[in-house]
Amino acid sequence: MPNEKILICDDEPGMRLVLTNVLKPEGYSVLQAEDGAQAIETIKAEKPNLLLLDMRLPDMDGLEILAEAKKISPQMPVLMLSGFSDVESAVGAMKQGAFDYLSKPFRVEDVRRLVQKALGSQTLSKEGLMEKEARPSGGSAATAEKLLSAAAPKPRAKGKIWAGIGLLLSLAAAGAGFWLVRDRFISPLPDKGFPIPYTNPTALCYAGDKTLWAADWVTSSLYKHNLDQKLSVAQIVQLPGGHPTGIAWDGVNLWTCNSWEQKIYKHGMDAGLSVAAEYPSPGPEPAGLYWDGVNLWVCDYKEGKFYRMKVSEEGLTVLNAYDSPGPRPVGLFITPDNLWSADAETNRIYKHAKDNTLTVIAVYVASSYKDRKNFISGLAWDGKYIWSCADEHADIHRHNPRNLEGQKL
Repeated sequence: MPNEKILICDDEPGMRLVLTNVLKPEGYSVLQAEDGAQAIETIKAEKPNLLLLDMRLPDMDGLEILAEAKKISPQMPVLMLSGFSDVESAVGAMKQGAFDYLSKPFRVEDVRRLVQKALGSQTLSKEGLMEKEARPSGGSAATAEKLLSAAAPKPRAKGKIWAGIGLLLSLAAAGAGFWLVRDRFISPLPDKGFPIPYTNPTALCYAGDKTLWAADWVTSSLYKHNLDQKLSVAQIVQLPGGHPTGIAWDGVNLWTCNSWEQKIYKHGMDAGLSVAAEYPSPGPEPAGLYWDGVNLWVCDYKEGKFYRMKVSEEGLTVLNAYDSPGPRPVGLFITPDNLWSADAETNRIYKHAKDNTLTVIAVYVASSYKDRKNFISGLAWDGKYIWSCADEHADIHRHNPRNLEGQKL
């Protein structure tokens, strides 16, 4: 509902800005707090309809703020914002009154969905529809009671009603059963290779607008592909003097890295993708980039590490360094539940838990790389399919995740 107030409490200005940019266009009035004390005062003064609350703040623990917020405004739903290491705490917060949680990094559609769901629950609670005993004037329970009482004097009509209800329940169960077993019995779409007009693709990224960017390190070129039946080329840009080994899209700018120069570049979106800023790489051989919505990730080919970095006016700051499960990481992407990475030496795709060490929970190999004639060099995710490429191989591959073959851990 437009004009509903949403309070964002997070100590990272970048996170508050990202969430504000998601929620304001939806018609919400957005308030911000950088710590717990400010959040509590804002709740008292503004009476927001929803609170988005970070699990960790400099002055107070998220659970403390949750408890205080519930004392001030018991009906206000609270969505916890959790990092990799806070998921268990966020689940615990739900037992203490939080409505749900968002795991960073999150997708825009997840934010919108949970915000709408939380605000909807508040409306229901205010109207009394969440109570066990429905009010006589409305509510699904009251409506059902009226129908049954009206039908009581008419045994035949009552029988028809229950027969109809039974039929509806049977159909619903059948439908639910179909969706539950569909994935088991219907074969997934096969993987597909798309020929490309270059032979040394080293990096991929999904741009969020039904386009896929690819980098060719030999020709120092970037290719923008349409996600159509032919993966047609929409744009070609040559980077003077550069040999891109990684590429990422942050929603506004394109980023590339260069292992020869050990640098990371931020590009403006003009015709020539001019360099807007350059930074030293955290490792000696950057070979893959990913933007998670807030921070920039770098795969280092030589060190076998993933770096998560904060982007600010002062430059790039390493927030975390993780060991890659494979010796030669070349790409990664993040889904709502997991982080995925690819390794050029083993040709494996790893599925990680979002914990402090990015624990590997599954290992896969795509059909394109089983014979080890091609070695994976780039990885991307478009929300439905996994995309990959191999150096010295003039194809880009689209993989259905269900087609990946599991390997023993």
